[in-house]
Amino acid sequence: MTWQRLDPVYSSSYNAANAHLVQCEDGTILCAFREVVSNTSFNIKLSASSDSGNSWHVVGTIDHDSRGLWEPFLLPLSDSTVIAFYSSEAFAPQYSQVIAQRVSTDRGRTWGQVTITTKQSQSRDGMPSVVKLTNGDWLCFFEATDEANPFVIKVVRSSDEGKTWKNRQLVYQPEKSGKLASAPWGILLQDQRLLCSFQTDEDQSDGL
Repeated sequence: MTWQRLDPVYSSSYNAANAHLVQCEDGTILCAFREVVSNTSFNIKLSASSDSGNSWHVVGTIDHDSRGLWEPFLLPLSDSTVIAFYSSEAFAPQYSQVIAQRVSTDRGRTWGQVTITTKQSQSRDGMPSVVKLTNGDWLCFFEATDEANPFVIKVVRSSDEGKTWKNRQLVYQPEKSGKLASAPWGILLQDQRLLCSFQTDEDQSDGL
């Protein structure tokens, strides 16, 4: 297998990262990413490519705030409808960080109102990863800080295509309280098993 460099998804003098790629039914590739302009200016932006990633154009801004916006995740529902999930500090100080979502019905050119996927007053919820189940339910895996550990993995469920979320549950918590589990990613396997990967420092000795 070989690799070649294609056109940049986005070029800027600002700090841009946390990219997430999805492909729509017609082959269009969408890429959401966060951009830090300054300590008081944060963006979640969207770029698109209609030629297999050889060229890109910025579609628009999913959200902008004076407080932190991070880690977008895109869920395409049709050729025109896509949902963006992302970590947001816009609801501080009541919530240190929540997972927010917005819906676009014109493939990212305009976005509906911000709603909250998950929030907890004692937690900094972040790094969303959403899986659609065959029964129609959606699961959102995320990292949380409302347990004894620095980070644990939790999940919430929606039975109405993301309009409401409930059943906040623990997915994984390291045995030692000083260890963390973070940055989850969930997928549904062909045999209908759910797989959630994440990073952890459990294999490091306590002195490291």
